[in-house]
Amino acid sequence: MQDGIAPYERNEISEILKKQKFSVLIDESTDTNLSNSCSFFLMNNLLDAIVNGSSQGLNDAVKSTLTKEDATISSILGFACVNYSTLTGNKGRFQKLMRNDIPTVFTTGCVCHSFALCSSHAVRVLPSYLEPFFKGLNFSRSGKRQIDFNMIQSAVGTKENNIPKLLQTR
Repeated sequence: MQDGIAPYERNEISEILKKQKFSVLIDESTDTNLSNSCSFFLMNNLLDAIVNGSSQGLNDAVKSTLTKEDATISSILGFACVNYSTLTGNKGRFQKLMRNDIPTVFTTGCVCHSFALCSSHAVRVLPSYLEPFFKGLNFSRSGKRQIDFNMIQSAVGTKENNIPKLLQTR
C-alpha cells in the first residue's frame, strides 16, 4: 500500500492543492499501544504525521508540508480541530498563529467536545441529586429498570424515550 498506492494518492492530492482552496483538520489519536500521535489532514486525506505537538511545532509542520507540496498557506479557507489548548485560543495557540498568516480563515472546534463542555457547564445549575439519578439510568439490558423508567415518564407525562447508556467525553 505505502509503496504502491500511497505515492500516487499523495501526488494527486498535491496537484489538487496547487489548484484550489482547501480546509485543514488536525487531530490527535491514540493507537493500540497507547502512544499518542498527531496528524495533519487535507481534504480528508492524511498528509503527514506531526512530531512536535506544540503550537509553534504544528504551525511549522503545516507550513513545511504545504511548501513541500508546492501549495500556499493562503489557500486555506478553514481549520477544524479538537478543543485542545495547544490548538485553540487567541494567545500563541495554533489557531492564532494561523490567523496571523490568514486573517480570514474560518476556524471551528470539535462540535462533540464543544457540546460536552456546554452540557457540563449547564448541568452545574441543576440540583446535585439529579446527576447520580441519571447515571443510574444505564439500563439497556435491564427489563426492571426499563419498566421503572417508563413509570417515571408516565408519571411526569412525557413521551416514552430510551436512554441506551450514559456517555461522557473524556
